[in-house]
Amino acid sequence: LHAAEVKHEWRDTEKMLKNAKALAAEGKYEQAMALVEHAKMESERAVEQAEQQARVWQDAVPK
Repeated sequence: LHAAEVKHEWRDTEKMLKNAKALAAEGKYEQAMALVEHAKMESERAVEQAEQQARVWQDAVPK
């Protein structure tokens, strides 16, 4: 499951992936992979957040 699939992408994840692609094109593979790993972590946290929000959103609605 990806953050885009649950429509819950975080703001900077796509930017990181674009920057990683540019770094890889320049041969800066270690820096690119560090960005990819960070983007992956953000995506995983975004999915967790979406799942959690799907369970508890009603608690935030005033009664």
